[in-house]
Amino acid sequence: MDERIVFTVANLAKLKLSKEEAKVLPKQFMDIVGFIENLREVNTESIPPFYELIVEETPYREDVVIQSLSNEEALKNAPQSDGGFFVVPRVVG
Repeated sequence: MDERIVFTVANLAKLKLSKEEAKVLPKQFMDIVGFIENLREVNTESIPPFYELIVEETPYREDVVIQSLSNEEALKNAPQSDGGFFVVPRVVG
């Protein structure tokens, strides 16, 4: 496996690699492929295929209207509020 294949796979995975990283990765890729090849040797004939974790239908609960916090109660421990809303630091530019 050469660096060209490493850069192609990295591009497909939307990763940017340095030349140094691209030199190390072919061996790591081959180690991973070797591990997968070892898994092929495991006898799984007596193990049924796994299709889904939950075989039963997921139970739904009844919608129940309950009393919720008032706006004042929700804001009383807030470090900052303004006009009935929480004030938080801006996270999007």
